Amino acid sequence: MKRIAALVWLVASLSLTTYAQSPNASLGGRVTDVSKAVIVNARIHAINVGTNILYEGATNSAGEYYIPNLLPGTYRIEAQKTSFSPVIKPDVVLHVQEEVELNFELGIGSASQRIGQRSDVCTFTPLTIRCTCGLQ
Repeated sequence: MKRIAALVWLVASLSLTTYAQSPNASLGGRVTDVSKAVIVNARIHAINVGTNILYEGATNSAGEYYIPNLLPGTYRIEAQKTSFSPVIKPDVVLHVQEEVELNFELGIGSASQRIGQRSDVCTFTPLTIRCTCGLQ
């Protein structure tokens, strides 16, 4: 009887472990200014180059952000905050189940320095779909 119980427990625990695994990647890190002070509420955009799907995140009170459930692929990652120069890191490759740490240092400036960049992307959230197209 103990063998049957052990076998049932083993099968159940393996099935839960398999169910919990995801092929998706995640991205996280910290955003600071040039003096290494953290930047709160900075916006992080992860744009899948192959699909143009936009994933969004924001920094917390410690200047940290986390964007889970990213499909494996090549991304353009952007960090921006009002009164700071945006930073773009192109060609960031995310692999299956990879957790990537990507930190940003924003200089003093303005978002208008990003003139001429295309942004044909869609944002998918549980309640809304937002698409923006054209030059910004």
